[in-house]
Amino acid sequence: MSKSKISRRRFIQAGVVTAASGLTIPGITEAASESGGVSKPEKAVNFGLIGCGGKGRQHLGWIVEREKTRQDVNVVALCDVYEGNKRRAQEIAPNAKMYHYYKDLLEHKDLDCVLIATPDHWHAQMAIDALEKNLDVFLEKPMTQTIEEAKAVLHAQEKSGKIVQLGGTGPSSDYVWKVRELIKDGLIGRVVWSMAGQSRNTIEGEWNYGMPENSEKETDWDLWLGPAPKQPYDPDRQFRWRKYWDYGSGLIGDLYYHSLCPMVLMIGAELPIRVTGSGGMFYDWKRETPDTFTIVAEYPRMQQIILTGSMANGYPVQRTIRGHKGTLQLEGKNIAIYPEEIFDDYKTTFQDNKYDVEKFFIPVSVITAFPRP
Repeated sequence: MSKSKISRRRFIQAGVVTAASGLTIPGITEAASESGGVSKPEKAVNFGLIGCGGKGRQHLGWIVEREKTRQDVNVVALCDVYEGNKRRAQEIAPNAKMYHYYKDLLEHKDLDCVLIATPDHWHAQMAIDALEKNLDVFLEKPMTQTIEEAKAVLHAQEKSGKIVQLGGTGPSSDYVWKVRELIKDGLIGRVVWSMAGQSRNTIEGEWNYGMPENSEKETDWDLWLGPAPKQPYDPDRQFRWRKYWDYGSGLIGDLYYHSLCPMVLMIGAELPIRVTGSGGMFYDWKRETPDTFTIVAEYPRMQQIILTGSMANGYPVQRTIRGHKGTLQLEGKNIAIYPEEIFDDYKTTFQDNKYDVEKFFIPVSVITAFPRP
């Protein structure tokens, strides 16, 4: 841990908030429902986007496409403090009004909701300010940087009664909800422990995105920093901010969300009662956040989720859910079940071809029962 310079307080904050950020709590929802569908609104929903970087523009493209094809959404307002992002976003949504300061966007007439896709250190304050303006919020993951901030967002949501939806593409997948159905039907018995993770081993995968020329002249650096500690302009911090504790939480709050949120949805979401972890900078990267990290989260129903991985080795972590009757492994788009030997009649469940997987948008090409290896 000496190389990574992780304080105990920041370690606990990052790990626990990540562990909690994919869960269902009143008024705060994942990106899909039990039915897998949504009801059409009575009028088109007016969207505002705060943060027009890479992820923000990806969201913007999807919303604009829906605006054209389904005509139930309108992109009416955009906001960023970097002129390069403003230009690129305006090309995608030329009719939307561009703002420099997010609080001015929140005053936009007839605005219904905002999508916040800024660096993590702005998430809490922007979400709270939007809720106080009686707006629904789509908040990119992770929800916040600290537990204290998460509680503050929850309090603001409860007070406003508005919707807060947490970002992450995995929860929207039909694949995830199919596995949830299998587990709820008891096919692997009571879940005991599960494992997932993320692994990379590339320079670009370490958030080393390109740094445009003249970025300092085109950036309102003081406003970009906002609640973060003040310091001289640094393009590495602006465009590669996930490497720094002041603005993000590295693989813990970024990549591990993609593993944890689908996992808790599949096995049944609940808040953990205890989260422990360890890791550090095990390769000589020029960054603050660790490259290798393992989290163990324990839940009230007496089960564990282990999140593990490394940004210095790309061999994948097998997504596995272990129950008393069998083990479920997610192998690409396949679901494999390995029954426990003491349940000899367990294999007949699959031999009867009970589950029709052809109807799902993301095809699960095979559900098979294998003997235990």
